[in-house]
Amino acid sequence: MRYTPTEACANQGDLETSAIETSAAEPQADGDVRASRPPRIIAEVRKIETASTGGTAKLLLLLISLALFVGAGVLWWNVRMVLIVVTVLLFHEAGHYVAMRAFGYRNVKMFFVPFLGAAVSGRHFHISPWKQSLVYFAGPVPGILLALPLLAVGQAAQWQWMFELGAVGLVLNLLNLLPIIPLDGGWIVYRAILCRSPVLDLVARIAGIGLMFVFAVFFHSPMILLIAIPMMLWLPTTFRVASLIHRQRGQPIPPPVHDEIPGPAIELLDGKLQATPMSELPTPVRAAWIVKIYESLTVPPPNLIVTLAILTLYLGIILLGGLGGYAIFQSGNGLE
Repeated sequence: MRYTPTEACANQGDLETSAIETSAAEPQADGDVRASRPPRIIAEVRKIETASTGGTAKLLLLLISLALFVGAGVLWWNVRMVLIVVTVLLFHEAGHYVAMRAFGYRNVKMFFVPFLGAAVSGRHFHISPWKQSLVYFAGPVPGILLALPLLAVGQAAQWQWMFELGAVGLVLNLLNLLPIIPLDGGWIVYRAILCRSPVLDLVARIAGIGLMFVFAVFFHSPMILLIAIPMMLWLPTTFRVASLIHRQRGQPIPPPVHDEIPGPAIELLDGKLQATPMSELPTPVRAAWIVKIYESLTVPPPNLIVTLAILTLYLGIILLGGLGGYAIFQSGNGLE
């Protein structure tokens, strides 16, 4: 699973209120007007842009979250299964991490989420659609390509640990390719198709949330609701943002300067948000949405060739994993 920074920052709890307040221009005795400080919304956007976590802090985040994940995991599974799941997740997220660093994402960090999995976050500007898609593919594709031979060798050699590692890796990575946001499959389909239409995006999100509720009941996993319920509550805001992005595409907007959103662009987008019910959101939350909107506007939807390539790879890896796993299981009698 991969979260973009602005998706994560959209939660109010993940944002800190800035101490910088908007200061109106003050007239002087001689009639001059002293330049006002930057509006607070610009200051909040700059906080997001310059946010950086040191290497030691990133390592501590990974280790502490890993310890919490393992501690929570042993309440549900045996130690052997927890170690297998952690190994699969580490390999999966390492793929995302390497791809994000290779394509110039900033402030990249990996962490575990107890009961739910793991994620890598980072910030990007003006990264082409095919590179973004490769970042999403970089987790499940290597995971499936490694899981299949592990499964086959483990079954042939009757090595239970290898067979289980391959089986868990295959299942988790195939589930991760389901077209449900925030899974990798959901973001792949969003980048290829859904980003073009706010209505399609809304319908897909509603369907995905519905599937999460079904999975929560079927697999007796209420923790899934920790993702589904907030997503459901944010649907109106998500639709407004998608509609705004759709309307603004093709309209002139200042390009990024030294990986920063120009002040006029921030004020333009904030003005658009102020004309909607999102004007009631706290300034830090609006700033996070502005970053998300600007990132979307600077990267147009992929052209036809790139779209077909993304969808071909997406369907191909699902078929390879599904049919390959089925063939391996059918070729032997499992473990004795």
